[in-house]
Amino acid sequence: MTPSGASGRTRADLTFTPAAELLRLYRARRVSPLEVMQAVLARIDAVNPRVNAIVTLTRESALESGLPVGLQIVGKRRGEAAVLRAAAAFEKAQPWADHIPPVARVEDTT
Repeated sequence: MTPSGASGRTRADLTFTPAAELLRLYRARRVSPLEVMQAVLARIDAVNPRVNAIVTLTRESALESGLPVGLQIVGKRRGEAAVLRAAAAFEKAQPWADHIPPVARVEDTT
């Protein structure tokens, strides 16, 4: 694995790489999930000052392996009921207690 990513890819390229392609690159060990996360964090650093889309960024949690700490669901102003319904539907469809971290699934298939 190279600092610039797989096959001369730049960090910016990694942030726009489709998930299916990233999975292929992970399995081929041409890029690591850590490299992709570092690229995403670099992209956030470059863009977020202009757009202010990410209010709280927990870099340490982003770089740790394991389950996500939380999921932010955003809705329209005064649309709390819709946001709560969406969150409940998501939890029902994907219970976190049964969730296997994606990195663990990739490691299991190699």
